Amino acid sequence: MRNQAAEEQIIFKYNTLAPLMDERMRRQWAATEAKSYGRGGLHAVSIAIQMSPNTIRKGIQELAQREKNPKHVIDSRVRRSGGGRKKSVDADPGLNQELKRLVEPMTRGDPMSPLLCSGLV
Repeated sequence: MRNQAAEEQIIFKYNTLAPLMDERMRRQWAATEAKSYGRGGLHAVSIAIQMSPNTIRKGIQELAQREKNPKHVIDSRVRRSGGGRKKSVDADPGLNQELKRLVEPMTRGDPMSPLLCSGLV
């Protein structure tokens, strides 16, 4: 059963703190809030702040690991290294030289010259 007042409090707290938190902190805050809510807390927090229940479960696991090993140094990285898009020059090693070859004939003199900008040269 949904408790509207509790849900509004969760939303208020989250909206107040969200701009100050990174994704790890959001996850762990949601996990703490879900645990303090008691039975049905994970679902209530998930609905209130529109966060995936799996994300909140991950936060609960992180908090449990911290309880087991409180002296463990927390990594400053939020995500694992190596993630994200690879650089274009890694995928195509000749890209830099080709771009320079294409641009150099157009950059004689002042690149902000009205003639160059208008395409009259």
